[in-house]
Amino acid sequence: MDARLVGTDLSGADLTGAAMDSADLSNSTLKGTRLAGATLRHALFKGANLDSADFSNADLWNANFEQATNLDDSVRAALAEPFVVRGR
Repeated sequence: MDARLVGTDLSGADLTGAAMDSADLSNSTLKGTRLAGATLRHALFKGANLDSADFSNADLWNANFEQATNLDDSVRAALAEPFVVRGR
């Protein structure tokens, strides 16, 4: 996808299952954003505010969370198991 969403406020957006490989979400606000099951390989979340963002079952292979704030358990769980084959 290679979307450039630098500094974008996506608070409360429902991006469940979105295909966002290589998206640049640096310095974005994703407060309460739903990204469950999304494909976010190589995505950049540098400096992003991830307060209450839901990354459950997201594919975060090689995603960059450098200096991102408010990483919750769903991010940590998705990063711990970076690739899971899922029926879509």
